[in-house]
Amino acid sequence: MKCEVIRDLLPLYAEKLTSPESDALVEAHLQSCADCRKVLEGMQQSEPLPAAEERNIQPLKKIRRTGWMKAIWGFAGGIVLLTGLFYVLFVGVIPAKQSDVNIGITAKRAEDGMMLVEFDFTGNPAFALHRRTAYPEQGAEVTVYQTLRSPVEDAETIQNGFLQGWSKAEFTDDDTLIVHFRDGDVVYHLKDIAEEAGLQ
Repeated sequence: MKCEVIRDLLPLYAEKLTSPESDALVEAHLQSCADCRKVLEGMQQSEPLPAAEERNIQPLKKIRRTGWMKAIWGFAGGIVLLTGLFYVLFVGVIPAKQSDVNIGITAKRAEDGMMLVEFDFTGNPAFALHRRTAYPEQGAEVTVYQTLRSPVEDAETIQNGFLQGWSKAEFTDDDTLIVHFRDGDVVYHLKDIAEEAGLQ
């Protein structure tokens, strides 16, 4: 390394403001260059700077701290971003499209005499279906989400769908299942389904 470059770094090195990599370069050069060692010794023996000049050096000392803070905030921001991306891809925040989900409807009478209506939701086997269900006084509202399968899930043990069912002695006009999709809602009247199956 040329002496001119090292002498440009010596004032910062003397004040301990250089990085560990720069320190290593300066120290390696000083071992073989007596002239630069003398320049450094002269800097170290000089009188301390007046207070006004010391204040002017303080921003240089803060540069290292600022660099670490940026790195910490960048790392934290990356974690938040990756968590949000995982949530969108594998938990589901956007409802599925109606055309991507098949709904099978079964109506039958159970052994106890109650009528049972079941909705079987299935979709593309490359994806997983999730639901969020709200139960109003009559029937239910289901929002269907289609997400990527989690890389830790075993495809053999996961069913791509879910079952939603009701058991009642008799359904009324108010008993409905509302399914929310990205491209619109579908309303199923449980009484009509039971009547079509000859159960009511």
